[in-house]
Order: sequence, then C-alpha cells, then structure tokens
Amino acid sequence: MFLITPLLLLCACNRTEHVKLTATVVADGVAYRGSVVQRFSCHGGGFVFGNSADCRVSGEAGAIDMGPRGLAFLTLDYQDEGPRGLPRAVAFEGASKPKAWPVSLDEAPYLVRFKNINDPRTVERIDPAHPEATPGVQFKALDEALTAEPITDDKIEKTLPWVSKIKRDKWGDLNGPPGINTYPDRFAGHLFWGSFKLNH
Repeated sequence: MFLITPLLLLCACNRTEHVKLTATVVADGVAYRGSVVQRFSCHGGGFVFGNSADCRVSGEAGAIDMGPRGLAFLTLDYQDEGPRGLPRAVAFEGASKPKAWPVSLDEAPYLVRFKNINDPRTVERIDPAHPEATPGVQFKALDEALTAEPITDDKIEKTLPWVSKIKRDKWGDLNGPPGINTYPDRFAGHLFWGSFKLNH
C-alpha cells in the first residue's frame, strides 16, 4: 500500500468542463454583474497535493454592462499561468466535488475596458490591486460554477468587430500590426486577439 497510494494520488488526470464565470464590477457605487461560459481543459497530475496542472481556456470574453460607464470585458488572459479554479474543482469526484467557488482576484483573468471601444489600442485594465487607476470603477468579485450550459459564442465580435480584423491582419498584440507600436508601453502589449476569442 505504501507504494500504491502515492501513485494513485499522483495519477494523471484529464478533465474538460464548461465553467460559468460571473464578474462583479462596482461603478459609481452601483454593482453590475456579467456572466460568460467558457471551456476549461486541464491535464496533469497531483491535484490532491496541489501540484499545478496544465489548463487552457477557450471560448470568448464576457461583457459586463456598467451602465453610464460603458462596457467592461472579462478576457481569456490570465495574469499568471492560467486558470487555477478548475484543478481545485475537479480534484475530487462525486458529492465532494464543489459545484461553485469564488476566485481570488489575484488569480482572475484580466478585466478591461476601452477608452474608445472601436480602437483596441485604447484598452486599459481594471486592476483590483490598483483601483486608483480607474477612478469610480472597481473589480470586486469573480465567481465560477460548473455548468451544463453551452459555451458563449458569437457575441463578442458583434460588440468588438475589430477582433476578427486584427486576427486577419496578424497583429502581434493590441498595439497594432507588426512593425507599428503606437503605444509600446501601454497595457495593450499584454493582450492579443485571442484574449477575446479563442478556440482550441
């Protein structure tokens, strides 16, 4: 048993789940919520011991309508290595497997808005660690839940029609096409078209 048990706990695990992400943003004292369903695919071992698994997310960004403040978008890009919620959620089977869980905001995907929604280069982050950077707008909470709902599709390009254009034009990031970096030091360099729509 001393040889078998560790092997069982460290076995390779593969799981794909549909996960509903619900972001809460407070703008001018009013709470706004928006949800999106994405596909989380993880493989790896050692979930029980908390070892990292290789996880990828696909689908599209979710929009949060902030009323007079316009739209915010929960992207597919994570500030760390990727989504961590799913490995915790699928570590155990049956009744012990959580159906919903809160996500620490330092593990959340980037939440962004645009000064000019028609210009991807004007993107700015709504950073929960630095609310002073976006006065009046705060990223307050993110919750995830397993769901049987289909992944959200064919919505983001109706709101951000430039997503397909910058993919077609092979922009390296949101700064502009290759060789043109209008705002090289801005947050736009952290994102690309796949931050808003990505299918694996």
